[in-house]
Amino acid sequence: QLLTGSQNRAALAIAAADYAGAYVPLSRDGHLNVALLALVLTGGVNYFGVHWASRFQSASAILKVLGLLALIVAGLLFAPTVGSPGAGIDAQESRISAGTLPGVLLLIFFSYTGWARLGYLTGEMKDPRRDLPRSIGVGVLSVLGIYALINWLCLRTVGIDGMRDSPTVVTDVARSFLGETGSLFVAALIIVSITGSMSVSIMAHSRLFFSMAKDGMFFRFFDAVPPKFHTPHRAVVIHVGMAMLALVLVRDFTALLTSAVFLNVIFYILKAQTLFRLRRDRVGEDRCYRVPLYPWLPLVFLVTLYGVLLSRLILDWHRAWIDATLLLIGLPAYALWRRLSQR
Repeated sequence: QLLTGSQNRAALAIAAADYAGAYVPLSRDGHLNVALLALVLTGGVNYFGVHWASRFQSASAILKVLGLLALIVAGLLFAPTVGSPGAGIDAQESRISAGTLPGVLLLIFFSYTGWARLGYLTGEMKDPRRDLPRSIGVGVLSVLGIYALINWLCLRTVGIDGMRDSPTVVTDVARSFLGETGSLFVAALIIVSITGSMSVSIMAHSRLFFSMAKDGMFFRFFDAVPPKFHTPHRAVVIHVGMAMLALVLVRDFTALLTSAVFLNVIFYILKAQTLFRLRRDRVGEDRCYRVPLYPWLPLVFLVTLYGVLLSRLILDWHRAWIDATLLLIGLPAYALWRRLSQR
């Protein structure tokens, strides 16, 4: 999680810098500096108090949902139409080559992976058995609906060619019917959305390692909370530092994101398989949340995960093995922790 979370935040920082370019042209180094600044600011919000982080998260969530819904409604009323969604795509263009299929699957999968971070925050929930499934259900359905509508609006307004050729397609869509001012407003909205996602990622991952350290399952260095800020400040600093390092070394949105999601898929498979073991052994049965439609729902999820994993291992094997090598770096760290914990 330390590796994949860092890659994830570095990729989002690149996206934030892409949209910041709508306000001022950025050189390659300028783009990097803006991305690094986004990491520092979101890390600072989480370092100096959970109330600041939670307020920022709540505000960014409300702004991005209302803003995107307003954009969709305005697009339906005023946007020019280049054709029906999907028009102009012939059979040849619609085919995805074997080499690009794994990357496409991973990028799609990323759009719905935020639910996993909610589990890291259950220790701060008043009633996790009730609130966690509700949060996941509302979150996934909301993302699904807004994501589908925004894609439909983009296809309807700029077409498949416009989407394929632009790294900031939503601002291009807004510019087509709201002008430059509308485009800048949407760019700001997306920056708020991206930094909000970065902030909640830092909030969730830092608490994961703090909790592990507190339970004696990770380096005790992370088990520290300053009385002034009441945050796992060391975990926050390490996470932001790792993300900055990944950003400087790679500087490629797709490479960072597909690597992070691919490694996450491996751990999602392990978690899903663990569920079957827990149910078989009746672990915590009287006080745990029971997965609905068991065993079919987790089984479908597990089969889907294996499909994504095998597609990358077979069709994009060289990148898959590079990512697996990065994962193996964690073994020496684990061995070191085991040695220190036995003293």
